Amino acid sequence: DSGRNRIKGSEIFRNLGSPGWRVIALAGAGGKSTIMFKLAKNAKCKCILSTTVKMSRDEIPEYVSLIFHKSYISTITEADEILEKEKIPLVCSSWEDGKIIGVAPEVIDRLSDDFPCIVYEADGAKGKAIKFPREKEPVLSERTDRVMALTGIDCLYASIDEDNAFNPDK
Repeated sequence: DSGRNRIKGSEIFRNLGSPGWRVIALAGAGGKSTIMFKLAKNAKCKCILSTTVKMSRDEIPEYVSLIFHKSYISTITEADEILEKEKIPLVCSSWEDGKIIGVAPEVIDRLSDDFPCIVYEADGAKGKAIKFPREKEPVLSERTDRVMALTGIDCLYASIDEDNAFNPDK
């Protein structure tokens, strides 16, 4: 690869919400939540967040407000109200045992009709630095424009075992 397909971080922020950059999935390990919150906070357009998997409630910063999806009308209304308060909405289905439970990919598809930008987590890694995906991962919306594959820098020189990797037997 000559580098022609590489994207600089500043390009991501500048392009969020434009064609080809409306629905962004984050997959892999090592910083998905951090990147998701940073993308939404620095987006130049209305950006909502979501997940299609489980996510730790402890990771959510104070400027993010949860929306428990019940209907499209109520979710859209709540998201607009949160955005007006200069906070960022995160759409999920419920939460249990300290974990946010994600929505079906079809929910993200439908919400993309009403918001210029959706960034969502498409798989989990249980806090590990590297991930080997399961067969049906990542869990993607049909309207996903881009998938950002991440891994933690702390995986360098680490052994591939249960301590450092999610699903290392893959």
